[in-house]
Amino acid sequence: MDIHQYLTLLGRHLGIKNLTLDKNQVCRICLNQGFDVFIEPEPHRHFIHLYSVLGKIPEDGKQAIFEAIFDRNLFGKETDEFVIQCDIQAQEILLSAVIKPNHLTADYFTQLFDRFVEHFKRHQAWIIGFNTLDQSPQMITPINPALLV
Repeated sequence: MDIHQYLTLLGRHLGIKNLTLDKNQVCRICLNQGFDVFIEPEPHRHFIHLYSVLGKIPEDGKQAIFEAIFDRNLFGKETDEFVIQCDIQAQEILLSAVIKPNHLTADYFTQLFDRFVEHFKRHQAWIIGFNTLDQSPQMITPINPALLV
């Protein structure tokens, strides 16, 4: 199967018609929960990237958040098959997965997407509630405050 077939199946699963890549070869899915999930193939390396922005990197307390992210990622103890990463240029914290399409079935792809969404919700709640280690009131700004409702 290729990326277009996976997107068609995922679109059916989500009830979205014509789920495709845009001119930049990225598929952006705007979920009702108030966040976006991006699917981006990397054909030269035979990967599919699945990612979403959890929040902004805080101005203060960067070391504390970086250490907490390292701890959560360690052996996947809090992230399972997903990874919390930092995009230093964009100053964003991401949840991501690198998928190898040659190991995918259609069912596994949709199940992986559903697990990703559940992990996103859990990790964004953690990020929103994260206080720096000195217990100062600084918090990471969520991308979408509506998620707090």
